[in-house]
Amino acid sequence: MTLRRGSGAILAGTVALGGARMPVPAQFQAAAGAGPCRIVWDGATKGGDTQTAHADLKLTRNAPQADGSFIMFGEGDATVTYQPGRAGARVTAGSPFTAKLEVTLTSADGKTATVDIDIAPDEGDHTVVVDPGGFTFATEAEMPPPVTVPLKDGVTTPYTESHGSGSMKHEKTGTITLHYCP
Repeated sequence: MTLRRGSGAILAGTVALGGARMPVPAQFQAAAGAGPCRIVWDGATKGGDTQTAHADLKLTRNAPQADGSFIMFGEGDATVTYQPGRAGARVTAGSPFTAKLEVTLTSADGKTATVDIDIAPDEGDHTVVVDPGGFTFATEAEMPPPVTVPLKDGVTTPYTESHGSGSMKHEKTGTITLHYCP
């Protein structure tokens, strides 16, 4: 079974997945709130137009499994700043903008997890105006690739993803920081 965002929910000590209810492992219930609760993402793009982004994402739903694996879901906002790559161009409206995001944290072993950040389904494009010329266009926040992180409080994990080469090279760089709540 493939789990997708929004497919699981914690209900009074049970996990509901696909209509079936399974008991939540006691060790996870007792430790409610003593695990990952926030993810901070700082990212940037290079090559042509650029973006920088900062997001503080709250993990609000989880589905732990008896074997120690789990999936957590959350959401939050990113502040995104767009800069045109063309010499002499400047943004006159629409940047920075706030983008609504979703996050999924999955772990198969309870030691590392994959962080997957995506644009919320109800998030629309953002209009940016660049001068000279009043060039208007729609854009959205560029998301980081899925990043594997250690399940440890406060550890920052860097990432880099590149496409193309030479003058057509586009690169995403940044960090993912996992925070635990008491």
